[in-house]
Amino acid sequence: MTLGKIFLALLLAGTCLPARAGSLSDALVMPDIELSAGPGIVLAPHYPGGAGSHLQPFPYVDGHIGDAISFDSQDGVRLSLLKVEGLEAGLAAGYRAGRATGDLPAKLQGLHGVEEAFTLGAFASYSIGPFSLDIQGLRDAVPGRRRLML
Repeated sequence: MTLGKIFLALLLAGTCLPARAGSLSDALVMPDIELSAGPGIVLAPHYPGGAGSHLQPFPYVDGHIGDAISFDSQDGVRLSLLKVEGLEAGLAAGYRAGRATGDLPAKLQGLHGVEEAFTLGAFASYSIGPFSLDIQGLRDAVPGRRRLML
């Protein structure tokens, strides 16, 4: 079984687990779902590390399913496996946009492009009052893919 299939199975299992022990009817209740979405724009570099910038559309999405699953347009999807007094840790999945060779300046055309990718990994977050520290490590879900050459 691949890492992606394991993550998906854990993600789906987390949505149907009851938050506390109780009757069978408690276990069959759907978790709370919250969603916020809207249009937006972002000023982004032409390519990662580039000096030039451009405006591009960037949809805003933020929400959660129960206490275990959260998602937003910046961090992707997170499945919390540990929550202890300000510390939260678990699995994460996201999306990384690609870069076409044509987006690079002439001096960097030899670097070729980079394919878009779905990423999997883990996160840890620690909060004290209004302050928080968030760390997330992600890798390509499909390792060893070739670079995009346009």
